[in-house]
Amino acid sequence: MKIIVISPQVSIKGEVDTVISLFEAGLDLLHVRKPGYSKKRIENYIQKIPKKYWNKIVIHSHHTLALKYNFKGIHLTRKDRKKEFITAMKIKYLKFFKTDLTISVSYHNLANLYENSEEFDYVFLSPVFDSISKSGYQSGFNFHSLKVAMSKTTLKVFAIGGIELNRIDKIQNLGFEGIALVGTIWQSNDKVKDFLAIKEKCKNLQTAH
Repeated sequence: MKIIVISPQVSIKGEVDTVISLFEAGLDLLHVRKPGYSKKRIENYIQKIPKKYWNKIVIHSHHTLALKYNFKGIHLTRKDRKKEFITAMKIKYLKFFKTDLTISVSYHNLANLYENSEEFDYVFLSPVFDSISKSGYQSGFNFHSLKVAMSKTTLKVFAIGGIELNRIDKIQNLGFEGIALVGTIWQSNDKVKDFLAIKEKCKNLQTAH
């Protein structure tokens, strides 16, 4: 299973250093989710990360930066998706200059997985378990329904919400493409160590299958 780490919405001490260490440890993809950041502040954040990792970054805002820094992709927020026409034009513009740009979104119910979403390269489904980073954000999914949905959807779906080491087996059995980590990493006392443990678990499961 692939591993995505999503940045904390509010900056934490040593965050960029941790991001660099995670990339060095083999992180597949970083989603930069900073809703309160200006375009300039996002750029300052990115410029602290070595250029060789920029193609492993997806941004949730100020999407035109994806061209300037050759990012992997963009993530569409709920606000973006409400502006259907403007967002469609934006995607068309970005894709014209960067044909391999990935487009992702977040879903919160299973019905979304059956929508005609061919324009999305992958989606987040949350919260699969009770969230670690958002207090009171509880999962309402039935695991049997989840497994059925995973077997029928044509989308690549990443589980998010309450993803911990002891739940990786269950996520694999449900049929998810991968996992997205937030609180598991950013609330950890040893972020890189915990990431490596999860990475090793995913690798072992993949080998077993």
